[in-house]
Amino acid sequence: MNCFVPALAGSSPGVNSQRGRAVSCGVVRPRVEFRHSGRVRMAASVLDIETEVESPEGVEVKEELVFEPVKNPLRKLLRSTRFFFAIRGRVKKGSVLCMTVSGALPDQRPMTSLFSQPPESPSLPELTTNLIHAAHDPRISAVYLKIEPLACGYAKLEEVRRHMEFFRQSGKKLVAYTQLGGVKEYFLSLSADEVFVPPEAILSLRGFNAAGTFVRGVLEKIGVEPQVQRIGEYKSAGDQLARTSMSEAQREVLNSIMEQQYDRFIHDVAKVRKKSEDDVKAILDAAPQLMEEYKEGGWVTDIMYESTLVDKLKEEFNKGRTTEAKLKRPLRSVGWRKYTRVRAKTLALQGKSCIAVIRACGAITLGKNGSNPVTGGTCGSDSFIETVRTAIDSDFVKAVVIRVDSPGGVSLAADVMWNELKALAKKKPVIASMADVAASGGYYLAMACDTIVAEELTLTGSIGVVSAKLSLKDLFDRIGFVRENISIGKYAELEVDNRPFTEAEEDYFAQGAQYAYKSFVSKAAESRGMTYDEMNKLARGRVWTGLQAKERGLVDEIGGLNLAINLAKEKANIKDAGRIVELRSRRGFGGLLGLFRSSTANPAGVAAMSLGELGKPEMLLMTDYDGSDVNPVQRHLAGRVFNSAVNFLDIQSLRQLLSMTFRS
Repeated sequence: MNCFVPALAGSSPGVNSQRGRAVSCGVVRPRVEFRHSGRVRMAASVLDIETEVESPEGVEVKEELVFEPVKNPLRKLLRSTRFFFAIRGRVKKGSVLCMTVSGALPDQRPMTSLFSQPPESPSLPELTTNLIHAAHDPRISAVYLKIEPLACGYAKLEEVRRHMEFFRQSGKKLVAYTQLGGVKEYFLSLSADEVFVPPEAILSLRGFNAAGTFVRGVLEKIGVEPQVQRIGEYKSAGDQLARTSMSEAQREVLNSIMEQQYDRFIHDVAKVRKKSEDDVKAILDAAPQLMEEYKEGGWVTDIMYESTLVDKLKEEFNKGRTTEAKLKRPLRSVGWRKYTRVRAKTLALQGKSCIAVIRACGAITLGKNGSNPVTGGTCGSDSFIETVRTAIDSDFVKAVVIRVDSPGGVSLAADVMWNELKALAKKKPVIASMADVAASGGYYLAMACDTIVAEELTLTGSIGVVSAKLSLKDLFDRIGFVRENISIGKYAELEVDNRPFTEAEEDYFAQGAQYAYKSFVSKAAESRGMTYDEMNKLARGRVWTGLQAKERGLVDEIGGLNLAINLAKEKANIKDAGRIVELRSRRGFGGLLGLFRSSTANPAGVAAMSLGELGKPEMLLMTDYDGSDVNPVQRHLAGRVFNSAVNFLDIQSLRQLLSMTFRS
């Protein structure tokens, strides 16, 4: 446990009186990609441990990202020399770094094949690394950030905003442009020096909402009976199948999450725009549709088309004796993809001691990491364990940070991954860093670590279990399909989908879920130094924000990945600048070609499993929603209903069509 109260930590959900920013003398240094001869790929970065300071309110805080320029003459000379010879990362002096922020901002670089299209926008690590590099790079004069519709959570936005503010500490300008957005996009733009919109922009500042999707009525119409076993009244992952409306428990959680998001948004907008909180609430209720109203109220800097904004940037940053000469030339700029080639070593920002970052992103499954065009990547237990064992065996790695961005998944997979992390923690310091969501199985992984760090708006907890079997008996009767089972053993037919559970089978099925829940709560209680009863009050499938979780002892610190890395360095007694390496499991040649199998031997997610496997006790799911929409695992469950209904036809195209239709 750490005694520091990090910046951005409030006293209670929605109370932001202690968010005072502090200034320290710490130096934050960026990542760089390199090849390693072993069985994993690595990416390195360097960060110094920051110092403790007093906030204006008198609360001890720990600042994660404080810019300090390179002052050593020898390092400056070395940097200039490397600029000259750096062919891969060559950037013209005075360039504007242009980046687009859009979509889900994945917490790791998405897996791509030789035949797949490269992403149009950077991942979260690429975006934040580029901002840190650009702050230290004398060749970069400004950053132009185009903000497009976002599908990520507020925790990732907190991480990006922290890096935007770090870049601005270097004295360089950060300009944001958005033409279509809502509260998330505007929340992100708060950390820019200037915000521009076109005349006909759609800026939907209308407040916050969340929705639940329920398909029980649809299932009844087609003759499918869901048999859901959940432990914990707040565990709502199975509600999509079992209910026709939102439960009071789910409504309570969603309201709690939205209230904290709303309060944080109101506080930050009021602080940045120098308005009262009542003014911000009024603009959300009024929801203006004309950009002139936003400009007159001081909510945006100015109104102009992107081409006009580019001309403005040319006048400010292009070289030339006259304005006319500046405008004739194209804007001197560098794209985000090219700039990711710039190495930390080129910027003279690299140390020797090593901290490893291991990412656990996506639904937790058995087998290898996978990719799915609908739900994104999955975190396979075999791939994760392989990477953790690399960190255990490496004398080069002094401490490890586990970066979790997962709603949960298969309980067996989470448990074997947890066990491997416990073995790692016996040999080296291990810190957990939570991104948007580290719930259920995601929290299961984090509780194996020495210290847990979460963002204020991270969604975590959800300590509970849900499992489901779908009986297709009525559907089969309607269409005249007959399947007869021959079995030996009382529970041999537990997995069959052509009839519902018997009373004995249902009891057996429930026992498996109860065992998994008690094991989960017991391990969580031991990890957090609580009794079983104390932890059980916080469990029951309840989702908490990072701030709520800290107040209840489920996490230790409020902050981002950089704070977790700094804590790891502190525990490992690393005194130099250090090097951060990102460990990943190997990808085979089939992965490069994009040949992903859909089988239980190498699952691409829960959707790759059969309904029978979902009913097995060892396949119990530990997952929950992200607070605003149905998460990938829930979409998997819904899609499997219709896949299984036509599985006996063995028509792959029809299965895919039905699956895609009901997951959208």
